[in-house]
Amino acid sequence: MLKPASMKELKAIVPLEKRKEVVDKLHENGNIQLESVDEELTEEIGLEKEETPEELGEISSLIMEIDRIIDILQQSPKPELSAGEQIKQSWSSLFNPETSETEKVELEIKDTEEAVEHGEEIIERVGGKAKELDEELEETDKEINTLKSQIKSLKLIEKFDISDLSLLRSSNFIFSTIGSVATSNIEELKESIKEKAEGNIIIDTREKNEEKTILSLWTLKENEDDIREKLNFYGFNSLALPDSDGEPENIRKNLEEKLEKKKDRKKEVYKEIEESSEEHKKELLSAKEILNIQKDRADAINKFSKTKTVSIIQGWVPEDKTEEIEKAIKEATEGVSHLDFKASKEVDKEPPTLLQNPPIIERFEFLTGLFGTPSSKEIDPTPLLAFTYIFFFGMMLTDVAYGLITLIIGIALYKGGKIPVVNIGGKSFSTILILGSIATILTGVFTGSYFGDFAALIGFENIGFYNPINEPITLLLFSIIIGLIHEYSGISIGLWENIQERDWKTAIGDRLSWIMLIPGAVILIMEFLASGSLSSTVLITGGVLAVSGLALVIYSEGPMGIMDVFDMLGNILSYTRILALALVTSALAITFNQISIMVSDISVTGVSLMGIPIVGLIVGGLLFIFTHLFSWGINLISAFVHSLRLHYVEFFSKFFEGAGKSFKPFKAKRTHTEVR
Repeated sequence: MLKPASMKELKAIVPLEKRKEVVDKLHENGNIQLESVDEELTEEIGLEKEETPEELGEISSLIMEIDRIIDILQQSPKPELSAGEQIKQSWSSLFNPETSETEKVELEIKDTEEAVEHGEEIIERVGGKAKELDEELEETDKEINTLKSQIKSLKLIEKFDISDLSLLRSSNFIFSTIGSVATSNIEELKESIKEKAEGNIIIDTREKNEEKTILSLWTLKENEDDIREKLNFYGFNSLALPDSDGEPENIRKNLEEKLEKKKDRKKEVYKEIEESSEEHKKELLSAKEILNIQKDRADAINKFSKTKTVSIIQGWVPEDKTEEIEKAIKEATEGVSHLDFKASKEVDKEPPTLLQNPPIIERFEFLTGLFGTPSSKEIDPTPLLAFTYIFFFGMMLTDVAYGLITLIIGIALYKGGKIPVVNIGGKSFSTILILGSIATILTGVFTGSYFGDFAALIGFENIGFYNPINEPITLLLFSIIIGLIHEYSGISIGLWENIQERDWKTAIGDRLSWIMLIPGAVILIMEFLASGSLSSTVLITGGVLAVSGLALVIYSEGPMGIMDVFDMLGNILSYTRILALALVTSALAITFNQISIMVSDISVTGVSLMGIPIVGLIVGGLLFIFTHLFSWGINLISAFVHSLRLHYVEFFSKFFEGAGKSFKPFKAKRTHTEVR
């Protein structure tokens, strides 16, 4: 569990005509990471690289076409929601997620040719109708937008005494227009165009609002260019007019009827799209999945090398899966193949990393992955991180009520919910929240913190075993002790790794030196604080350890090695952030309680607020809820981030580089299909 899985490099020789069958078997098996065949080997024995399969481009085009059809069929009308409805919809994604099991389709498709034919048939059958609906929807949207714009214009025109819309159209002798302009420019514009038209112009205006004014004008056709120039200069925007002539009000009513019909047709198109989606989505997704599988297999063949008769395959296999891989290749080639498995040490290569942890520890692998992936020679720190991270998290958040809120959110996420806005979810993150909330609740019970001192305010005194606000020094010392243990553990792991690698210089100078110096320094500090109460044997032992450790540090690093002592001291003191965050959580909660009490004027003896107690209770109650939600959120983020920092900066730096590369198995991803 503490070490990545042992890997073996495979080199296999298979008949050239059987390489596709081998790829299919390996893909379904999913326990090999395929690699390009070594260039040295290729050049040494005169191998050729496999050519890109001709069908690869065709497969990619079909996948893109299916994606386009799926996008069309996923379209749905966007309801106009109020702010309250939007909030309700957002949080329903957290507490009432849509969950549905994907029903897999059985397909008997043996090769790429059949997969391509299957994809083309579905695209031809489903794609034509989908594209027609999409084009109609797009055209209907354009018409709706045009109608809305025209109706809006007609409502403005109705403010003028215009009996027929044709009066607003230019003719061979008259230039006419109507539109909006900034109210602040209207007088200057009117004077300017009157001057250009030499008085031969009719201007009418109606105020639209404080910012815009509607202006209509009629002048001689010969003035059109000059008038347009002035209109453009002052930011004039013409109104969109329909082609119909007649009374503006009647035209508007006709357009409104037409708009409603278009909206009804749009709903019908959406319904047809939804029906088509329900009917064809499953086969579209299954066809896409099959094509993706064939694409992956075609890509895999690119990594092979060949002669005229055989194909060479190379990759990494977990040691406990070598028999499965051997069996798969033998079945595909009917026994005509040669396989050579070698341990990573024999081939002098760094293998990919496959972590092997129990399911609950596996959830923490993404935290380790944020820092780096263990190499094959390193210890996987995930099991250690899983325990200490949760411990630190609980110590920092340390409130029963905050723990319960976190637990509820964690369970909702575990069931498939997503946090609104940031869209965070997933089993790993939710498991960490759940375990962290349990640690928080336990710590909160120990410290007696329930929304800070709320329990005490309602009459439950002294329900905890320890109050960090009253005794911060105890928590400070505890944090430092935790830091010493955590740092000492990291150094000890680093020493063990150095010994395994026979790196004696680092083991003695950078590891053993601190293993001696830290306990020695602790003993001397205890002697100083205890004022000589320790035995001479213990004191001498501490002195010898401290001096020997310091000597090794200076021997390894030179005189500047003394600076490392201060770095180590800084690392250990970093753990006092446990104290700081625990105190901040309690202090914020207590402060918000006091503010809520002051607002609602609640005391032990009674309730009053200017003679209207109910108002004070409501305002104080709302303030209590929102301030504590803020406190919970900010302290939750702090606990999450600072717990990570103590591991990434203080702990991992002692033994973990994270320079490995994750094992990426060549595995068929089947969500919608299964092999018949």
